[in-house]
Amino acid sequence: MLWHVKEGFRLWLYIVLLASFIIIGSVGVHEMGHALAGAMLGCDVQAVFLYSQAENPYASVSCSADISLFMVSIAGMAANVIFALFFLLSERLFMRFIAYMFFGFGLFGSKMDLQSIGMHPLLASCISIAGLAIILYALFKICELEANAVFTLKCPSAKHKVVSI
Repeated sequence: MLWHVKEGFRLWLYIVLLASFIIIGSVGVHEMGHALAGAMLGCDVQAVFLYSQAENPYASVSCSADISLFMVSIAGMAANVIFALFFLLSERLFMRFIAYMFFGFGLFGSKMDLQSIGMHPLLASCISIAGLAIILYALFKICELEANAVFTLKCPSAKHKVVSI
């Protein structure tokens, strides 16, 4: 019984740390997407803020043309999607779920970007919620995958597996 509690805690800690690193990485990829697009389009890129106690992460980019501003706004979400595609190319199921998380964070973190290009706030919120649903699905599947690996490797005589609902 104690073994199950210990392994359950280790699995929980693993998932929390993994999600934290993916959040940090996803925010970095997202904001760098804005900055790179701004630099490529000839906009003035002042700074990229990944952490601030007062505000959400953002890239400070000024563009003179409306189309450039539109492209810079979309580039954050596009960077997450492109980054997720690299993980999707992997044959490993675990890496595919990591790709889902990057894609989900791309949608989830783009609410303000979508509103800045004129999207209705309700539609932008729905896209953000869809991203959150993808993140939660990926986390659940990673938990299931890792729990099956832990409990079948550590207890090979066990006939049970964690089953998906």
